[in-house]
Amino acid sequence: MKIILISILILLISSVSVFGEGINNPRVVELVSSALANNPILKAASASINSSQAMESVESSFNDPKIEFGIDSMSTKMFSLSQEFPFFGKLSLKGDIAHVDTKLSTSTFIDAKNSLIMDVKLAYLQIEFIDRSIELTEKNRQLLKKLVSIAETKYAVGNGLQQDVLKAQLELSSTLNSQGILKHDRITAVARLNTLLYKELISDSFEVTQPLTMTPFDKTFEEIKALAVDNSTVLSSAKLENEKAKLKRDLAQKDYYPDFMLKFSYTTSNPIISDYFTAIIGVSIPLWFSKQKNEVNSAEFEIESSMQRYNAALNNVSYKISELLSIIDRSKEQIELYKNGIIPQAELSLNSAVSGYQVNNIDFLTMSSAQSELYKYQIDYNEFIKEHEAAIAELSAIVGLELPFEGSAPKPPQRDSSL
Repeated sequence: MKIILISILILLISSVSVFGEGINNPRVVELVSSALANNPILKAASASINSSQAMESVESSFNDPKIEFGIDSMSTKMFSLSQEFPFFGKLSLKGDIAHVDTKLSTSTFIDAKNSLIMDVKLAYLQIEFIDRSIELTEKNRQLLKKLVSIAETKYAVGNGLQQDVLKAQLELSSTLNSQGILKHDRITAVARLNTLLYKELISDSFEVTQPLTMTPFDKTFEEIKALAVDNSTVLSSAKLENEKAKLKRDLAQKDYYPDFMLKFSYTTSNPIISDYFTAIIGVSIPLWFSKQKNEVNSAEFEIESSMQRYNAALNNVSYKISELLSIIDRSKEQIELYKNGIIPQAELSLNSAVSGYQVNNIDFLTMSSAQSELYKYQIDYNEFIKEHEAAIAELSAIVGLELPFEGSAPKPPQRDSSL
């Protein structure tokens, strides 16, 4: 019985592991590439860029010329051709505004791309974590099956209690329930990933071939914020909105000046009066200055509004950077604590409990509690790594750059050599 207990405890404790490779994992790269190629939201954002680009030439073009034809009761016929000409600089400003709209569409596309990459990483991390939890739960179930057998054997020979047998069977049933929950969670997680990849939701054939690892990360708040100021799509969009508002103000100021119209007409009359040409130049009169003034004022307010939106966006980005860096630092500390302290101590506690149970110095409940605690710590250990990597993935999306998402895993806690 001692040999059996030692072997199954080694099986459980050696299951303490961490994630494998990071974003260099070929499977993750493949998933990201597939999502970028097939996701309909990204395709829609790309189409918006093309739409905005097409509008640039439209906005900077003249209005269509007009052709008129008329005849009166004296059989006089008149043909005319006219063209409107906005004041100098108006068309170029309209084209510049349309070009900023294209930049905004491009920024929206990049933001959607960054969010999609982040979502794929988070979905992969969730599936990886669930698979690790299923693996640990299965090993824990196998251990409990052995413990049930041992408790039943001790009870049969009068060295154990029926309560120990019932407790072990209850723990085993609870483990089966946990496995069922995890399997359903996996189906949901795979469906989420398939949604991002634009695949059938019901497919559950996804396999994690190479797990992820904890990524070394030592960037400071100031470094990350500087990167965000230069690359964040949220901030760049706010800057572009400010640029667009300034162009709209310049265009509104142009309305103080007149537009022009040039018209040529040809009139053919009766034989007594010779045919003749007429050239007409028309000028609009910006008489209602209050209208133009209100347009300019409105644009000025929009400039101020866009500046404040940028400040608010920068403030929010700074907060998110601080929050995610805090999560990264906290999870890193917890990983080290579990690796070097909690899990080794839990292993020693379980080892001691096993030895005590073998010689009837402690009861089954104490040993079972030690085993349950170690299992919980192993799950927590992997969850901290998932939390660490998820924070880096979110930080990459916020900053607008692919931050390091790979690296060597910290060495897993080493089991007690005495086992």
